[in-house]
Amino acid sequence: MVHVAPDGFDGFVGQSRRSAVRTIQRAAQIAEPGETIQIWPGIYRESVRLKRGGLPGRPLVLRAAVPGQAVISGGADPGVMADWQWRPDGPRIWSTAVAWRVHGLRWNGVAAYRAGSPEQLRQICARPGAWPAFSSAERRLWLCLPGGESPRLEQLEVRRPMPVRTRSGGHQVASLWIEAPHVEVRDLRFDFVVMAAIQLWHA
Repeated sequence: MVHVAPDGFDGFVGQSRRSAVRTIQRAAQIAEPGETIQIWPGIYRESVRLKRGGLPGRPLVLRAAVPGQAVISGGADPGVMADWQWRPDGPRIWSTAVAWRVHGLRWNGVAAYRAGSPEQLRQICARPGAWPAFSSAERRLWLCLPGGESPRLEQLEVRRPMPVRTRSGGHQVASLWIEAPHVEVRDLRFDFVVMAAIQLWHA
């Protein structure tokens, strides 16, 4: 069994909870066919790609140690957002410089509407009963907070930068990309998925 935990270290061997690796990706690299990757509660902000699975009758198993409490998240690390400098940018609208185009945002746990442009965002924000909304360009993010409050880090979640497409012909990127046979996934949760939660390719 290979153990993964948020407080682990990828230089460990993962043979126990105390020597857990930090990422599911690292566990997948060192696990042998028939082994179980035991994923301890926490948020794993990574996109996992499995190129090596198990064998007939000996699948590689990815399993949450506590059902539903191991989350593969497409959300950005809150530490990245701590450096954002918000400024007023119109009635109930704030903006900040960002390092990537934001494709998904939640305010107080609620998905915000994604407006196509800052102008459209201003129109939406001016409506009575408006919902939190946002618009994003390559280096800037605009956020409409209809309640008039200012942005606070603990209330904000954004999707991390979208990965590049791995194959031509479509958005073939996922939080968990499986391109190996004989893999079982048990009791994991996926949040802020990256185009798809699980993508199968020749698996």
